Formats: sequence, structure tokens, C-alpha cells
Amino acid sequence: MELSAQTRDLKTKTQELLSKGLLPAVVFGKETKPTPVAIKQLDFFKAFREAGEASIIDLKIEGEKGLRPVLVAEIQRSPLNSSPIHIGFHQIVLKEKVTVHVPIVFVGEAPAVKNSLGVLLELLNEIEVEAFPRDLPNHFTVDISGLTEVNQGIHVKDLGIDASKIEVKASPEELVAKIDYLTKEEEPAPEAAAATTEAEAIAGVEATKELTPEEKAKREEAKKAEKKAEEKK
Repeated sequence: MELSAQTRDLKTKTQELLSKGLLPAVVFGKETKPTPVAIKQLDFFKAFREAGEASIIDLKIEGEKGLRPVLVAEIQRSPLNSSPIHIGFHQIVLKEKVTVHVPIVFVGEAPAVKNSLGVLLELLNEIEVEAFPRDLPNHFTVDISGLTEVNQGIHVKDLGIDASKIEVKASPEELVAKIDYLTKEEEPAPEAAAATTEAEAIAGVEATKELTPEEKAKREEAKKAEKKAEEKK
């Protein structure tokens, strides 16, 4: 997934960029100095939706040759409406392994739930893994259609993750989902459909990335530089 970005003047106010449909962002990494950029909001929403929290985005910065492989390390949100207002891109080294949290997507229908025998408990919504960037999936798919009885569950070891490429940090015996007993108070929840904007779809999501102390320092350095620029206005 490729995403275009333009260089950004730190003197430009965040609100001014947002009003123009742009998101302020910073690119940082172990082998690069912090680079302030701006990206089109709609382009980011599309790229993030398709790449997920763990997949690489190839960032094309205006005026630069080549692409920068990055992961979305941080999404800052507005306290008023939770919409994204700043993005932190972590530039990675493709030959070095990274540790990220890969989201879990549940598919299918559990017969035990369909037949009112029990209720489905989704116990994990992401799994921490370590792998080379190009081997990272954007999500793990968990099929619950084989859950037919109460107390039946799916463990991490059941996900079929390729151990030769991906090291899973969670215990193999940890439950991802299970069928639990229905309680008397439980009633089928009514189906609801809610239309959301692409911004709302990612508003509550922040990609989690394990950073080195050096990378954390660079990210903080970039934030301080932006804050000082705002104060001088």
C-alpha cells in the first residue's frame, strides 16, 4: 500500500491543515531524523483501512526519491470528537524484525450460539507477534463456525500461524474465543446498523508498536519541535 505525503512547515497550525483536508504527521525511526509531513485525510483513511495496524505502508514524500517503509505507530485524536488530528509513522528497517499487535477478525457463525446453547466470548482482539516487516499480516482470521458446544473454545495454537516466519508472544494455550453458558438475564441483542465515516472507523484505533529508546526519543523530539513552533505563532 502506497501513500503520498508532502513536506510540512512546522509554522503551519494544525487546525489550518485539518481545514484543508490534510493530516499533520511525523516520520521517525532508528536510522532517520524526524521528518514533519502532511497527508490527505481521505488517502490516509483508505491506506490505513487496507493495510491494517501491522502491515507496511510505503510512504512517498514529495521531493524524495524512493519510498519509505513505515508502520502507523500512533494516532492522536481530538478530545472533542475523537477524529484523528496527528499521525506518527515509524520508519522501519526491512531486514530487522519488529514487534507489533496484529488484530483478530472473527468470521462465521457458531452453531452453539445459533441454537441458543450458549454465548460467544471473544477473549482476544489482537495478538502480539514478532516478524520481519514483509511477513506481517494485517490481521488474523478466526473461524468460529466449528464451535458447537458450551465450553468449546479456540486457542492461539489453533490459528495456524506460520511459526517459521512469525513468533507469537502469547501462550499457545491462551483462549481466543469460547462458548459460555447463557444466563437467565441474557437476551438476544437487537441487530443495529450504523453508518460511520472512514474517520470514525479508525477513531478508536491506535497501532501499537514496540519502539527502541532511541526511536521513542526521536518521536518525543519531533513532538517538542512542533509544540515550540506552535508557541511561537
